[in-house]
Amino acid sequence: MEQMDILWKYQNLDIMVDNCENQRKNSSLRQRLIYLKNYLTDQQTLLLKLEEEIDRKNIVLNRINHEYENCANEIESERHKLEADQVKTLKHLEQMHDDALGIKAKLTKKSHEITTLLAEISVIDKKLANLRTNFSKAKKEYSDVKVKYDEELEVFQRESAKAKSNRDDVGVDIDASLLEKYVKLKDRRSTAVAMIENERCGGCNMMLAAILLQSIRDKNDTAECENCGRLLYLQGKKS
Repeated sequence: MEQMDILWKYQNLDIMVDNCENQRKNSSLRQRLIYLKNYLTDQQTLLLKLEEEIDRKNIVLNRINHEYENCANEIESERHKLEADQVKTLKHLEQMHDDALGIKAKLTKKSHEITTLLAEISVIDKKLANLRTNFSKAKKEYSDVKVKYDEELEVFQRESAKAKSNRDDVGVDIDASLLEKYVKLKDRRSTAVAMIENERCGGCNMMLAAILLQSIRDKNDTAECENCGRLLYLQGKKS
């Protein structure tokens, strides 16, 4: 068998190897896994942010509750003074009245702040509940898809290993310099070897010169397409 016949067989097996890898990369299960992994990462980050936000609001809420209690205690203290008849002058009574109004205003403000914070915390709690539910569902789906993809991956790897083994077995019989040229061409083109079809290059469809075609038929030397640079292969050429 001539070198180009062997190289053509090698390329076909090489294409099978590439196809296995492309099928693995483009697998719908793999794409779903990647999507779910990114989704879970994003949701986990959002969960942490919301939990940190609710912690901060709870700290503020505790502080405001404490301030509210202090104001309420002040009001109670002033009431006790009145009940104990500790107010001796009209001026003192007026001062107590002014103080009470100020404390009442503070209480109203703190009460409003508490109501607003509780509403904000409630909204965040709902978001967290929905997020945790969706996160749990996505995590379960990821596990289920991972099991199916691992089974599919075993098939891809088995087929790829078989194609690689067959390709490498064929490659042993190819001249080292020709195989090196093939590898370099493949890096630049989708395929390195093109079959001659209807006197045209099967890679770029360029019409080949008659003298080049005759040279390929008469000699065992390798030839390249003058347009795309691919190695030209004439199937069934006589030695």
